[in-house]
Amino acid sequence: MTLGTYNKYISNPEGTTDDSPLAIYDAEFGDDEPTCQLLKEYTVPPCFSPDLFGMSIPTATADDDNEPNSSFRPPYRWILIGPARSGTGLHIDPLWTNAWVTILQGRKRWILFPPNTPHDQIGLCQPQIPSVVWFRDYY
Repeated sequence: MTLGTYNKYISNPEGTTDDSPLAIYDAEFGDDEPTCQLLKEYTVPPCFSPDLFGMSIPTATADDDNEPNSSFRPPYRWILIGPARSGTGLHIDPLWTNAWVTILQGRKRWILFPPNTPHDQIGLCQPQIPSVVWFRDYY
């Protein structure tokens, strides 16, 4: 879907009234010219540095300027864009990563459970149920 098509969707009744409207999840954020400019406008807070995973991935050969080999690294930097009520359902990160989130506009609701919480008691199931359904039925 192009950004123009997405903009039409979120500007029309379908996108503004869906229980779980579509959102953009871009795992290649910062890898191309338009979005790499945005990366220059922020820095990782010191409490989240250094990037231990980034320090542990193998490096390429000297003829590759000794740059980290991104083929060994799972997605780690995302940009998510969505209207109200968009987002993920209740889930455990599929890559078991630790993440931090910066919100530029709006708000995000987090629900955290102790690691030993039985999945069936909190509605953690496959496939994920939309967050609006989870909040209605489980919260």
